[in-house]
Amino acid sequence: MSQDVMHNTRQEVTPLPERHSIRMKGYDYASYAKYFVTVCCAERTNRLGTVAPADDNTGEWHVKHNALGHIVAEEINNISARFSDDITVDDFVVMPDHVHIMISTDKDGRCRLSVIVGGLKSIVTNRYIRMCKQTGQTYKPLWQRNYYEHIVRDKDEYDEIMKYMYYNPIRWAEKHNLINR
Repeated sequence: MSQDVMHNTRQEVTPLPERHSIRMKGYDYASYAKYFVTVCCAERTNRLGTVAPADDNTGEWHVKHNALGHIVAEEINNISARFSDDITVDDFVVMPDHVHIMISTDKDGRCRLSVIVGGLKSIVTNRYIRMCKQTGQTYKPLWQRNYYEHIVRDKDEYDEIMKYMYYNPIRWAEKHNLINR
């Protein structure tokens, strides 16, 4: 059999599509910076609670966390203790189907953002699996595979993002037609 025939009888192998990185090329994610991070639930399902009006008739809306939402909030509050005292969570909001976190990484590059976010997702998932086993619930994948981050470049941008997080519950209520007009 000639070389040409062997080549022609081989099946073509279709390569898998390449995943495109959402990371900024050339940026050192271990360097000191502020990041706006968004982690979404798998299939954007409402797994972490509901949005409802505040009980004080102020017109404000809040997220009422379910048990899983409370676990997420608790573990976000534990980020500094788990990873480094030089990592701070400035603020966060746990929405029904996603989480926003404003986080500052340490100055000496001891902990990368991907380690922090991956660790958070892993810890919450493990606690969720234990909760499912204890309550007899069926486990369903909790998180989307990746996460989104934005490097905060200045104070004005930081202030805008903090405002965005604060008003996220009312935007949710408007989007889902929960507000009586």
